[in-house]
Amino acid sequence: MFMMLTSTDIAFRARISTPIAFGVAVVSSRIGTFLGSFAAYALIASPSNILLHHEAVFPAVVVCLTALVFAGMIIFTQADLQKLYESPYSAEASNPAAQDEPSMAQRCRFVAESAGLTARETEVLELLVRGRTVQGLCEELSIAQGTAKHHVSNIYRKLGVGDRRSVFDIVERATPVDEEQAQK
Repeated sequence: MFMMLTSTDIAFRARISTPIAFGVAVVSSRIGTFLGSFAAYALIASPSNILLHHEAVFPAVVVCLTALVFAGMIIFTQADLQKLYESPYSAEASNPAAQDEPSMAQRCRFVAESAGLTARETEVLELLVRGRTVQGLCEELSIAQGTAKHHVSNIYRKLGVGDRRSVFDIVERATPVDEEQAQK
């Protein structure tokens, strides 16, 4: 299952056919299994017991670890890794004054809800407010440049603005109402 998901993700990012990417993944897996089995058989069956001679084992381990690192670099983007290592406790969470003020993400969601933005446009809005360019949107959301430009123009149209600075100003001035405050 992991191989299928990974090969589909790689196919999407590299813009190649999914069946081809999956086929290459399966063939690579089979070749790796064959080579690993062959190496294990050679290690076990060798009369000199190669395991005792680290000259041959150490380079093989280094090559395998290097291949693993490169595979991880290809599969995971920088945004994926940032999300993985992002702390739920930011510097703002430890500051009591910052807790009273809504975060930019909350403000973005409030503006998006008020303007009737779609879920994807809300994601784009949050990234725009964080300073992403159209190219940055394409990389982070894995979308085409035309799609990113379309989302940005829809956001501008729905908010009634003509540039990023105006979008940022609207979000910065937004004051979302908490459910508790709305009940009072």
